[in-house]
Amino acid sequence: MASRAERLLASLSAAELRQLEDAIAQAKRPATKTLHALLRQHQQQSTEEPANKEWLFQQLFHRDWSRKEDYLLRNELRLLSEKIQGMMVQWEQEREARQTPSLRDQFLLRALLHRRLLAEFEEELPGAYAAAIERLDYTNARAINNLRYEYLMLYCEITPERMEQAHHTMAENLANLKHTYRSEVAINQHNRVVCEQTLGAMGKHLPPTTVGADADVAGISTPFIAFYEHASHAHQASGEARVEFARQAANQIATVAQHFPDHTVWGFTILASSLLAERRYSEAKKAFESALEFIQTHRRPIPPDMLFNYASTLMKLREFAAVLGLIEKHQAIIRERPKVHFRFESLRCFCHIFLRQPDEALQAIPPAITQRPESEYQYFRFLYLIIPYLRDDLESAIREARNFNDYFTRHKDALLHPKEKEVVALFRAFFVALADSTDRQSLKIELEAVTQQLQLFTERSPEYRDYLYLLWLQEEIAGKLTASMR
Repeated sequence: MASRAERLLASLSAAELRQLEDAIAQAKRPATKTLHALLRQHQQQSTEEPANKEWLFQQLFHRDWSRKEDYLLRNELRLLSEKIQGMMVQWEQEREARQTPSLRDQFLLRALLHRRLLAEFEEELPGAYAAAIERLDYTNARAINNLRYEYLMLYCEITPERMEQAHHTMAENLANLKHTYRSEVAINQHNRVVCEQTLGAMGKHLPPTTVGADADVAGISTPFIAFYEHASHAHQASGEARVEFARQAANQIATVAQHFPDHTVWGFTILASSLLAERRYSEAKKAFESALEFIQTHRRPIPPDMLFNYASTLMKLREFAAVLGLIEKHQAIIRERPKVHFRFESLRCFCHIFLRQPDEALQAIPPAITQRPESEYQYFRFLYLIIPYLRDDLESAIREARNFNDYFTRHKDALLHPKEKEVVALFRAFFVALADSTDRQSLKIELEAVTQQLQLFTERSPEYRDYLYLLWLQEEIAGKLTASMR
């Protein structure tokens, strides 16, 4: 019987054989090139007999075949078969893309997004999605919308408008999913009816399929489905319930980790992030480290978002040197996502701030921050208030606070994040209290007033609770208050 490699070669068209020959020419293993040439030579002799393995072995290894060394030939045949099969997969993908325009559009959008050609992605996306809907190709419409969701969540500045777009995209995809499901059910029912009709003609009768019926699928579950359901509950819940749902999600996906290693990493991340949100930092750190251990063992890529949440946990534990080391070690991963890159730039700066290293913090501020999105610019701008303070230059700190306040006044009608102006006022009040107070008692009174204002701000705007510049201000005021009481 001919080997698999021979059967695969015999199935190829003349055009495919030429493409395979070009690919084989690029192969690194000389034996692969030689074996391919030998099998092609044999097939061109128009013989139906399989190639003689003793002849193949002698041509490849320059010695006589033996049963003991037959594994060497089998291995080379296997490697050649894998090469041919890889090309066959590529040809099938190309054929399907030619026959399904929306699949080609999906592949193009995927390529643009993953190469960060974001302007080109934005330009192509609306037309590709509309064309898929017009063709009633809901499967590829859903895949295109999934890419839109990935773009909004991973490559865009997070704003309320972006989140509404992302939510609307997923709502559209629910409709696309229902259309796909009903289409597949209709095809499935038709195929069963055809089989029933044919079997009936053969004298074997089955209960007829009820056309149009759609059996309830709510009872169907797998660890994969359970993982997503528990993860969704974790996002909706808070407190211990959030952690418990996250733990169940991680446990469910762990049972099928061999099939879904990347989802298993996500399961660890959901649990760790839930612990982080509940301020259980030591437990969160252990969960993140378990995720990193799993990633290393299974050779999976480290998700940039997970790495950021791990770094944030270390920040909460005041392990600033460890965060700086983490950033240095994983620069390539961090740069993959612009949004995550900004967050790590902020962490690097504030590590130096908390370590009271103003010069290093200044050097860590990225260039041209005025060209950044508003939220990023304002985050970095707070550093210019803190750095002179750490240099014992209150006059410059107060001046920077005043200049920052003027920025908000000039742009008040265009700002997306005007609340930061209140934080600037708190910084200025803190600096002025330190500069103007003549004794410990008056300083204590002023600092307590600033503390009260800061507390009111975080109660009104809880989304700012964990902003690093606000955490630093709280910590610094608390330290000065303690010193004023001595």
